[in-house]
Parts: sequence; structure tokens; C-alpha cells
Amino acid sequence: MHVLLVRFSSLGDIVMQTSFISWLKFINPKIEISFITSKGFESLLKNHEDLDRLYAYKKTKGLKDLINLRKFIKSIDREKKIDFIIDLHGTTRSSYLKLLNPSIPAISIDKRRIERHFLVHCGFKLMNKTPSIHSRNINDFMGLFNTNKSLSNYSSYLKEKYSLNNLKYSSPLFKRDTQKEKAIITAPVASFKNKRWNILNYKELILNILSQEKYKDYKLINLAGPDDNFCDELNLIKNDRFINLQGKTSLEETIGYISKASLVIGNDSGLGHIAECFGVNVISIFGPTHESLGFRPHLDNSTSISHNIWCRPCSPTGKSRCYRSKQYCMENIKVSEVMGIFQARFNNDL
Repeated sequence: MHVLLVRFSSLGDIVMQTSFISWLKFINPKIEISFITSKGFESLLKNHEDLDRLYAYKKTKGLKDLINLRKFIKSIDREKKIDFIIDLHGTTRSSYLKLLNPSIPAISIDKRRIERHFLVHCGFKLMNKTPSIHSRNINDFMGLFNTNKSLSNYSSYLKEKYSLNNLKYSSPLFKRDTQKEKAIITAPVASFKNKRWNILNYKELILNILSQEKYKDYKLINLAGPDDNFCDELNLIKNDRFINLQGKTSLEETIGYISKASLVIGNDSGLGHIAECFGVNVISIFGPTHESLGFRPHLDNSTSISHNIWCRPCSPTGKSRCYRSKQYCMENIKVSEVMGIFQARFNNDL
């Protein structure tokens, strides 16, 4: 059986589908799994050991995109006949993909649009007990496959083998033969500005950690993209144990650093999801988004930090501009609060 999975973007959402890939292989090792994503994201999955084929689609616009998309799927089908399409994105483009190939059976992800609407616009927490997307998709699609292997069986399996733990990534600062390094990573990035905890808070947090004797053996590494110039503020930190790699690493190198870290502290973003796929615990700061939407940390020793104020969440993704005089959901989270959680994590895990 050849199953084609579709998830075009974005970074964190693609990473969270890695558990689903491994689950398919777990229930039936004979399933052949192909994955389509947008060009530029393929390095997230290219070394996934449970993935048989990976395809990167270069998006265009309008009618040309539809024609190219149909040709793209036809070429995959000619290479290896597609028995089933699972749409893990649920967008207009992925819907067209299925519509343009009516002969191939297909099913779409349940994005809980109604529940999300009531949470964001009415404050009704209908998703309060909804699991993280890592297990939600597995629960949703379990009925498609004739298996007697429960989710608890799979959870035990993942504790021994995380879905991304065999990816062959390396980092220039780390030795390749070391499983974990004494490194704490800060990830102040986020897809939208409103999801970012203030960079001055990260600066204060980093200086606080650097100043304490019990953390003296740990490097602190800041990871961010080439356009995240707000991280320039961290260049004012003068300490040999702190390294600001903003704009200095490729996506693969970024994954390499995260995979060997002791802990990742960051916003609700894709870098935190990558960390958890390697079994690296995270402290994740949530502002305008909400953990109940499915993006909260899922490892037992990971933690999210948020304040439940009346206007939160204001959107499912954090894209909407804050309409209040201050962004209280972020400003109410103090450095001392994050530092306290960090110290507890350090005492227990690091």
C-alpha cells in the first residue's frame, strides 16, 4: 500500500506530523509512505527513517499552480501508484490536489474549525481536553487502518525511539559522537510578531543564567533566522559562554544544534516542536495563542507558560494584531517566572 501524505507548510506544523509518519510504519512496516511539502521545508524530513519518498513542490499562483499541481501528482503516481492520499493540511491548495485527482481515494485532517472558532471568538473551551497534534492525528485516523496496536503501545515505542532521533544532523560547535551537550538554547523567534516574548526579557534571562555559578558548565546559544534582526540586541551580551547564531545557520544546522541541546527556551514556534521530536524538553512561552489548540508541548517534562486573560486567544495562529493598549498576554509573563521554571527544570533534568 502506497500512502501519500500532504502538508505544505509551515515549519512547526510539518514537524508535528513526524509522529504520524512513524505511527504508520509502526502499525504496518509494509506501508510505503510518501510526503509532499513546499520547497524549502524538505530538509525537515529528508532523513526521516520511516519515510520512503519525499517530494518538494514549488508553489506558484493561479491557474498555473493548479496545472503544475496536477502534473506533480501524476508524476508521483506514475513512479509508484498512489493508493491513498491523506491531507494533513486542509487548505485550498491541498483540497484542489485531491479534487484534481478524483481517481485516488483521499481523506482530510479534522482541523476542529468549529471548536477553534468558539475558543477564539467566544471563549468556550471546547478543546480543553484535546490532545497535542502529535497524538490527535493518530487518534483521528486510527479507524482507517485495521490495527490492534493502541496509542499507548505507540507511546511506549516513541519513548525508546523518537520520530526524528536518527536524523544525521551535525553542529559545528558540538562533537558528532556526543549524544547530548551541556547547552541551553534560546529561540526568541515566531512566525508572527505578537507571538514573541520581548527580546529584552530574553536578554535578562540569559544574563541571569550566565551569572549563576551552578550553570557555569553550560553554553547558551541563541538561534534565529537571517531576518530576525531584533536578536541583534543580544550581541550586547559579552560572555564567552554565550553565542548568538542569529542568521548564521542553515535549517539543517539549526536542527543539529537543537537535537543535542539540554533544554530549549522559546516561544510557541517550530523550533520547540523540533526539540521535542528529539526528546529535548522545552519551556514554551504562549501569548496570543492557546495550548488547547493542539500546539502545546507534549513531552512529560516540557512546560508551557501562559496567563489566562479574557482576550486570549485572539486568533488560532497569533497572526491578528493586538487591539489592546498593551499586549498583556506577553507583558504579564515576567523573567522571574520563566527563571523559576528554568531552575526547577535544571534541578530535575539537566
